[in-house]
Amino acid sequence: MKRILLLAALVAFSIPGFAQQGVYQQKGKAIAGHSLDMVTVHYVFAFSCPHCHHFNPVLNQLKAQFGDKIKIIGVPMPWGGDDPGRLYLLAEKRGKGDEVKDMLFDFIHEKGLGASLYQRDKLVFVAKLNGLLDVFQTEMDSPWVIEESQQRVKLAEGLGIDSTPTLVVERSLVAAGNAENLALIVNSLLKTPIAYKPITERH
Repeated sequence: MKRILLLAALVAFSIPGFAQQGVYQQKGKAIAGHSLDMVTVHYVFAFSCPHCHHFNPVLNQLKAQFGDKIKIIGVPMPWGGDDPGRLYLLAEKRGKGDEVKDMLFDFIHEKGLGASLYQRDKLVFVAKLNGLLDVFQTEMDSPWVIEESQQRVKLAEGLGIDSTPTLVVERSLVAAGNAENLALIVNSLLKTPIAYKPITERH
């Protein structure tokens, strides 16, 4: 808690009425502090990124603590290939986005499958394990998933994001992937902040 308070004191912004806690770059319109019932965060990540792999469970824990006060939208960058990101989007549409994302990170970084998960003949097993085999076989090249992937990447590139993990809060505030920092920003925007439990991040 001392670390949180110190961070807030060091980086507090002095503009009255606007988000006053957290480290971020203002890329869009200013957002009034304590004005939102729910905060939307775009999580820009790459499946090949070890830092994203380490941050992913942290983000999951923060989501669990903030509940319906936060909405996380994944933005899988196509560095190395489009297919893992497309499978994630297919799964997300069917309510299984987090499960597939977690499994892909685990297989790539913990199980040692690495870049092989960018090949469809390997990726198909992830789809099958999550009950998405039919979807995988019929929709991986469908226009909607290609368009959705491109639109999310366009958002990240339009904000000049070239590293991961990066968090975009309300399409306006761009912050590095850091649990305490995100919690500070989100709480400073919520009408009713929560008393979240600090999370120790893996490095």
